[in-house]
This record gives sequence, C-alpha cells and structure tokens, in this order.
Amino acid sequence: MSIGNFGQDAGVFYQWLPDLPIARVMFLAGIAAAAVGLLGLRPAAGGPRLRRSAAVISTTGAAATVAAIILATTAHTGPYGTVIPALHDAANDKPIRYTPVCGHAGIPVCLQPAYRPYLPDVANALRPVISQVTGLPGAPVRASQAAAVFAHGPGVLAPADVGQIPALNGSPPVLSMPLGAIALPNSFGADQTSFVNQIKVQFVHAIVTSGSGYGNPGQMAVEAALLEHAGIPLAAQPDDIPWPLPFGTPGQAARYPQPIAAAAQRFAALPAAARHAWLATHLAALRAGRITLAQLP
Repeated sequence: MSIGNFGQDAGVFYQWLPDLPIARVMFLAGIAAAAVGLLGLRPAAGGPRLRRSAAVISTTGAAATVAAIILATTAHTGPYGTVIPALHDAANDKPIRYTPVCGHAGIPVCLQPAYRPYLPDVANALRPVISQVTGLPGAPVRASQAAAVFAHGPGVLAPADVGQIPALNGSPPVLSMPLGAIALPNSFGADQTSFVNQIKVQFVHAIVTSGSGYGNPGQMAVEAALLEHAGIPLAAQPDDIPWPLPFGTPGQAARYPQPIAAAAQRFAALPAAARHAWLATHLAALRAGRITLAQLP
C-alpha cells in the first residue's frame, strides 16, 4: 500500500481519496512524536515535570502509530482508490461535474476536457471502425469517455477487466471509453500510433465479443479482418493487442494460428458490402460465441 493509492482518473472524473494519505500522516507523525518524547525521557533532559510531559508525548505518538497501522489493515481497493472505512468520506465518491468536449467520427465522440488534446487521435482511431459497423444491430450511436476504475499496483490489462476497456452500454448503445486505462502518447513509452491502434483494437473487441474474454477463434478472425480494414495489417495486430493472447510461444513474437489467420484473410477479402451484410445477419450469434471458423464466409 505504499504506492498507487489513487486511480488513473483521480482529480479528473472523481475526487482524490485522502484515506490512505491520512493514515500515512498519522503513522509518520506518531513516529516523530514518539522519537521526540524519548529524547525528553533521558535523565539529563530536565526535571520530573519535563520527563512526564515527554512520556505523554511518546505514548501519544506510539498510540497514533499503532492506530495508523490498524487503520491501514482495514483498507480495501474501491473503484476510485484505496478506501479506509473509518476515515472515508462518502462525499469524496461524488463524480466531478464537467462539460464534455466533442468531435465526430461518423458518430459523436465526447471526452472529458482534460483529455481534449487526444480528441483528434480518438476520432481518427474510431472513424475507420465506425464506417464498417454503421447500421449494424448494436452498433454505437455515440462514443463517450468514462472514468478508468482504480487498479492497485502494476498489472497486465486483460479483456475481462470490467471498467478498464471500452464497452457498449445502454439502448441505443453508447461506446464507453476508459481512456485513462490506455497508455497515452508520450507516457510509459507509448506513441501516437500505439495509442490510436489500441483504441481500434479495443473498440472492435467490444463490437465482436461484448467486451469480455479473449474471444473464440471465430470472433478473433472477424476482429482481425475488421482491424485490417481499419489500417492495422494482420501480421502486426498481435503486437497492438494490449492483453496477452491465449496462444504463442513465450519469448517469441505472437502470431495468429494459421486457421484463424486464413479465416481472417478470407473474411477480409470479401467486398465491404458483403462483409456488412453478413455481419448484419450474424453479429448477434458472433457476439454470443456461436460462430465457428468454418461458418465464416
């Protein structure tokens, strides 16, 4: 609990949670008070009155330190940071109000104002995917940024991380995008191309698989075909997927297995109208995981 007590979007979508910092201050102040009190307990420090005061200070400091440790043991991870029940103020859970900034990518695309510099990149990422799914049942009518939920400590993003990847919600569907969970350009070694490609990958994943799990081979093949037409070549796609694929050899570059790659190439080779017509008929079954590689045209 020494690091990571705030979520990615703390101070942007929701308040900073002071619970853990309060416990830390109590702990450090208690140690300091106990140390100062111990100095006053020495016989050479002064008379009995001073030593009694020093004993009180030292005892109080030790008690504060122990209390901070006990409080820290009750901490748990909430969606917006580390929560200590005895110190938590429910008012800190209220979202921060804001007026979104919006662009267009075939559908309206709206972000939190703090992310305004990334609006062109997000729109450019969504545009070639939106153009392929417009008019399909369940296709989003709008894309809106959502807060990334708190993730304690380092980890690898997986498509089962609810709240950390784009998802389709509501009726009519809205694409919810927790951009704070994606490495922004010029941060953690990410660049603009990586940022744009991750948005493409995660949006297609939300469309094809309902946003959960890695997807079965049929879903992977359709994802790969849509991404190829969105500007990410088939051979480069595994490197742009932000979660470890359930295949490949450790230490070697991930590649789609040959049956998935062949089905993806076959589906991608169809005329755009034919792909769209097939998806219009079979998207619900595809999202439910009922389409096999052999059933792809």
